[in-house]
Amino acid sequence: MFKKTLLSISIIFILLIQGCATGGKTGAMISELSEETLISSESTLFNALEIGVVSGGKATNPAWASNVSNENFTEALESSLKLHSMFNSENSSYVVNADLKKLKQPFVGFDMKVTAYTDYELIEKESEKVVFSSEIITPYTATVGDAVLGVKRLRLANEGAIKANITEFIKQLVHYFSEPPVPESED
Repeated sequence: MFKKTLLSISIIFILLIQGCATGGKTGAMISELSEETLISSESTLFNALEIGVVSGGKATNPAWASNVSNENFTEALESSLKLHSMFNSENSSYVVNADLKKLKQPFVGFDMKVTAYTDYELIEKESEKVVFSSEIITPYTATVGDAVLGVKRLRLANEGAIKANITEFIKQLVHYFSEPPVPESED
């Protein structure tokens, strides 16, 4: 009986120390401006993108593990595009769809490495053609130095992986639209 009581108390203590899981915070997932992501007002991307379908996110169960919801992912993507002068909800030329295929997360660990797997596509509104698509895979590691509690480390790793993922998407878009277009071959 004593061993069962001690085990129960130990489990409760561990759960209290661990804390409750919280979902990714939008502000921590917003891509920052960099030389690789700057565009001019002459760019095809300037005020040209709106958000279409964002899928694959999961709500966080406080008793389990941190996740990133569709709502938070959508808000982070939209805020990132606004910051980079690409977002336009009324007169856009392109629609961005994003599918968060997987957040590969560790179950436990001192260093929490999360890898985000996301499929992005850019659709030209006028022609309804996909003009750009990319599967972007980005890892991010949160260490004990970032947060002592494992649930917080996992949330930080989720946020870092999504932020890196959105940043890479924007870099790829800027690069794609800065390259001269390759003419389609006529057969």
